[in-house]
Amino acid sequence: MLMGMFGWFFGGIEALFLFLVMILILYWVYNDARTRYPRESAMPLVWLVIVFFTGFLGLIIYLIVRPRERVREEEEEERYEGYKRYEPIEPE
Repeated sequence: MLMGMFGWFFGGIEALFLFLVMILILYWVYNDARTRYPRESAMPLVWLVIVFFTGFLGLIIYLIVRPRERVREEEEEERYEGYKRYEPIEPE
C-alpha cells in the first residue's frame, strides 16, 4: 500500500537519475570528441546527436570507433618538435 502511494515519487527519481546520467554522458562524449577530432570538424556534434538518439548503444559504438590519439596532443608534440629544430641565438 505504501509503495503504491509513493510509486510516482520513486519512479520520478529514477527517471531524473537516468536523465542526469544521460546528460553527463553527452557532455563527456562531446568534450572527448572535441579533443580527438580537428577543430574544424563537425564530428563532435555528430557524435553528440548519435549518442543522444541511440543512448548507451551509441556510447559503446563511439568508444569502439573513436580515434585513439588526441588531436591536441599531436598538435602540442608538433609544436614542441618545431621548437627543438631551432637553435637559440646567442648574444654577441
